[in-house]
Amino acid sequence: MNYIFCGGYKGLLFALYIKKLGKEITIITSNKDTIKYCRAENIKFISFKRRRISPKSVYKIFSFKKRLDEVLKEINIQKDDCFFMTGLFKSYDFFYLAKNLSKIGKGYYKITGGVMKKYKSPWYKPIFVGGGIVRIAMKFVLGLDMIYYRAEEKAPFLGINQDFLKKYNIKEYEPNKSSKEMFFELTKEHKIRYGNHDNLFIDDDLLGITKTGEMEKFYEVFNKLSYDVAIKRKPLARGAKGEEDEEKNAFPVYVPVELLFNSVNKNVISICSTALIPASQLGNLNVISLINLVEWNDEAYKKQYIKYLEKESKNKILFPKSFEEFEKLLKTTKDG
Repeated sequence: MNYIFCGGYKGLLFALYIKKLGKEITIITSNKDTIKYCRAENIKFISFKRRRISPKSVYKIFSFKKRLDEVLKEINIQKDDCFFMTGLFKSYDFFYLAKNLSKIGKGYYKITGGVMKKYKSPWYKPIFVGGGIVRIAMKFVLGLDMIYYRAEEKAPFLGINQDFLKKYNIKEYEPNKSSKEMFFELTKEHKIRYGNHDNLFIDDDLLGITKTGEMEKFYEVFNKLSYDVAIKRKPLARGAKGEEDEEKNAFPVYVPVELLFNSVNKNVISICSTALIPASQLGNLNVISLINLVEWNDEAYKKQYIKYLEKESKNKILFPKSFEEFEKLLKTTKDG
């Protein structure tokens, strides 16, 4: 058995790649959408409720450890079993599982995201005290030696380094392919059962990025277009209680958007979703960014993002400057 730790969609895509190779998998996750996907596709999984450990809630680490020990019993790893870590940051629950599973099974890791930089906390910053408390609790209760990382302007978070991997003999998973290549191969070949549509629109979470009222104006015009457009919402786009979208032609929220490209006949559309990048590499679809049709709070950042999309897609993404130009693109296919 191959046990794959899935914190989010990149971990799930990696798990599906392992499954595509003909290997039996069980997904370990606390992500609600991953659980829904596993149930819908009859994939084995073991779930647990993740708890955020902060200086104020550090006492929860004891009950959290108890639940993780129960997960270890559910896994019941054997000598020939393997487990896979798909990220080296934030997932202290997975680190604890990996530490214990490595005593019997074979451990591997695959970096499916970017590389984070270590966080150096000045003595006068709150993390110097509060972060230290959490780090000490992780060490003495979970047996984890962890360090802080930072991601741009977001709060620092705990992760592991190469010392952890060496100590528990967890090796890098190395087929002769990068994560991007593996995901592309999976995307290109994956068959899905949700029906075909001419156009796929990938929703974006642009709260605080676009000017006030911009998205309302955008959707007012977009929704008037009389074309076959299926919608893929992000989890954050659902209601406060987490209900699934019930709108016409909406794909299930829990399905990774990369798995939907084979059900599209003509165009993959979004304002600026990074999912446009893998879609642009398929070769048989128009891939359209509508970023120029909404105003951002920071126009310099908008231009920078356009350059990023152009570079990563190798200039294969189209950027119409008006809804009229966009409509003309909708009427064409990749071959004109």
